[in-house]
Amino acid sequence: MPKPSQIDEELRDLKQRFELLNGDRKAYYESSQMTIRKNKEEIAHLAAQNKELRSSITKLIKVEEEVTPKTSMNMTAFEKFDHEVINTQKRCDRLKCELERKEKQLYELEDNYLDLKKVSEGIKNKNNPKLKVTITNKYILFYIF
Repeated sequence: MPKPSQIDEELRDLKQRFELLNGDRKAYYESSQMTIRKNKEEIAHLAAQNKELRSSITKLIKVEEEVTPKTSMNMTAFEKFDHEVINTQKRCDRLKCELERKEKQLYELEDNYLDLKKVSEGIKNKNNPKLKVTITNKYILFYIF
C-alpha cells in the first residue's frame, strides 16, 4: 500500500500536469479564435472588393453600350465608303479563291480527258497486244506491258 506522502506527491504531480494541459488548451483556443477573426476579416475585405469590382464592370459595360450604338449610327461618309471598300475587297478575295478552285478542277478534268482520249485511241488501235484496259468507277486505266 502506498504511503500518504507518495500519494500527496503523485496528486501534486497530477495537478501540475492538469494545469499545464489546461494552459495548452487555453493557448490553442486563443490561437484558434485569433485565426477565425483574421479569416472573417479577410472574407469581409474580399467580399467588399468583389462587390466593388462587379459594380465597376457593370459601369464599364453600360458606358460601352452607350458609346457603341452612337458611333455606329453617326458614321461619316468616309467611314461608310471605307466600310464598303472593305466589303468589296472581301467579296473580290472570295471570288478569286473560287476562281482558283474552279481552274484547278478544270485542269484535272482536262488531264482526265486526255487520259481517256489516249485509252480510246489505244482501244481503236488493236495492233498493240500489250495494252490492258481496266475500268474503275471514275477512270479507265490502261497499262502497257
